[in-house]
Amino acid sequence: MNLTYRLLYRIYRLFSGTRHWAVRRFTRAGLVTLGAACVAAVLGLDPENSVGYQGFTLLLGLVLVAVLGGFRFKAAFAAERLLPRFGTVGQPFHYRVVVRNPTRKNQAGLTLIENLADPRPSFQEWKALQADDQKYVRPFRVSQ
Repeated sequence: MNLTYRLLYRIYRLFSGTRHWAVRRFTRAGLVTLGAACVAAVLGLDPENSVGYQGFTLLLGLVLVAVLGGFRFKAAFAAERLLPRFGTVGQPFHYRVVVRNPTRKNQAGLTLIENLADPRPSFQEWKALQADDQKYVRPFRVSQ
């Protein structure tokens, strides 16, 4: 049973980590393109009866061009957080971030993303949550 929990936890970490990475690296259009490429890859497994492999090739090419173009984009910034003097645990607080552009080139359409701590639970916390959820699940029985 413990091995099953460890396997499920690893799968959870893999998928949630991949989702977190993709949402931070791709725009909505990029995520739609990645999703369409995954669907086309599944549909293109039988090339004699579908043309999904052609769509997959086109979409994969678009994603690769976008990724390679992303390496060319090197913007220079200086960011500074203006934090309040005090904060209370468990209570939200507001702060400002001052972003300076040291170059003469105008940078438009940028998004500020903070690298916060990993919010995913540890294995012990996740297992305790799963065990707690099992207390409220009624077992399925065909007869009494």
